[in-house]
Amino acid sequence: MRVHCLLIAALLVGCASPTYFFDPDEEAARILAAFDKRWWGPQLRAMREPSLYQISQRESLAQQYRLLVLPSFEPAYAVRVVRKSSGRGTAVFKKLDGQGGYDPGSLSVNKSMSLSEATLWRFLRTFDAIGVADYPSGFGPPSACTDGTSYLLEGIREGS
Repeated sequence: MRVHCLLIAALLVGCASPTYFFDPDEEAARILAAFDKRWWGPQLRAMREPSLYQISQRESLAQQYRLLVLPSFEPAYAVRVVRKSSGRGTAVFKKLDGQGGYDPGSLSVNKSMSLSEATLWRFLRTFDAIGVADYPSGFGPPSACTDGTSYLLEGIREGS
């Protein structure tokens, strides 16, 4: 099954907390594991964000997209749009209170809201139109960086 995201989340069997990034290529997996341990993973764990891969295994029709914004010294935040198997949509916003990539801190904002069917479908159609699902799985294009800020976009669609 083709994976439709820049980096996919994975849950390692036997681990207490999720490991967020996985790539079947050994060298890319080594690089991603390093970033997971030192940069993005601690932020997502501090936000109590789910492993998108784990969700894709439970809900074959689910769609989720997550954008993690990680400044070097400012609090990180993430926005996740969810379309459940039932068709219902939700937007989730979480923000930490730490020092970006150097100290995640704790969850300081955790908000969610239901999305109307029209808003949800407009968002999903936009993602399809810009070709997010056409990026190759795994390491793919590097995340964008501006003035020490990293942007990580992940997504799952229909079990992949």
